[in-house]
Amino acid sequence: MNKFTNKLAYAVISEEVAKSNLDHSIIVKPLIVGYTSIPGNFKFSIAAGLLLDNGSLKSVLMKIKNPNGEVLTDVDLMQMYLNSTDYIDLEGIRRDYEVSIDIGLSHNQGISVESEGIYKIEFVVNGDSLGGTFIKILDEEKRI
Repeated sequence: MNKFTNKLAYAVISEEVAKSNLDHSIIVKPLIVGYTSIPGNFKFSIAAGLLLDNGSLKSVLMKIKNPNGEVLTDVDLMQMYLNSTDYIDLEGIRRDYEVSIDIGLSHNQGISVESEGIYKIEFVVNGDSLGGTFIKILDEEKRI
């Protein structure tokens, strides 16, 4: 019997997610609005918590979308976080699991930003959207 249905518990966009130890993270400066040169790249981090029914898990994606709804990138969270023997019991069956995800898109090029607007981050499990969060990105020249 499955303990969980797939759910998104939280998703927070920030400047950084720092590890305080193996099990704890610190969200540094959560962001509602971000500034960058446009066109340009916007760098950020995201922390998310998911409850997953690993018995039926086939795919876990994080999609980042521009203001037009076009997908800029798909991050395969299954590959990054869930293909470990830590999530499989002695009988070879995936266990239900609470997953804490910390992704830094600040250590590479970030995401390509061509226009100002609302950029959405959506979590999709087995093709079903669990919801997500967003950030408003403005041109650096508009910073007060």
